[in-house]
Amino acid sequence: HEADAMGAAWLATLAAAYPPESLAFLPNDEATIRLGSLASLPHVRMASEETRSRSVDEVAAELEETIIARGANGAAGSRAALLAVVGLASDAGADVERLATVLRRGPEHRIYAVALVEEVRDPQVLDAFSASVVFGGSVVEPGADEAAESGPRPGQLTLSIGRDVSITLTPVEVRGGHLGPLP
Repeated sequence: HEADAMGAAWLATLAAAYPPESLAFLPNDEATIRLGSLASLPHVRMASEETRSRSVDEVAAELEETIIARGANGAAGSRAALLAVVGLASDAGADVERLATVLRRGPEHRIYAVALVEEVRDPQVLDAFSASVVFGGSVVEPGADEAAESGPRPGQLTLSIGRDVSITLTPVEVRGGHLGPLP
């Protein structure tokens, strides 16, 4: 799926830009399945050696504990940033509620959550996240048939940050080459 490929490419880019000591990924089961190659990155923290999977609830609980620990130690800035990568079902309201503490309090402790959703049945679910990238045709109004979709048209991407007006993104091709240092 194109959305999964773009998500995997984005995580690979982050992994190339930041060492595992600076950035760690905590995927749930669905994200691991959808992003396939994610598990091979050294940045990925698996649940344990015997159980290499975790649910959204387990990811949320682990990150909530980390928020509490970092708050008690006051050492958030010196710790690796944690990025929860969670695959969600189209009726993800309960999972998003479970992530509410992480979404609200996590950033001050360098803890973030990114959701991968195939199709959003309730556009208000996206409001819980400070930013969203929606792939064309992936938001379906409640009670609407498949033909009556809102959001971007198929093949388009839109970026929403907070309550600002959504922006349609235009794909660009980045060509290889070395850039000099920034001025």
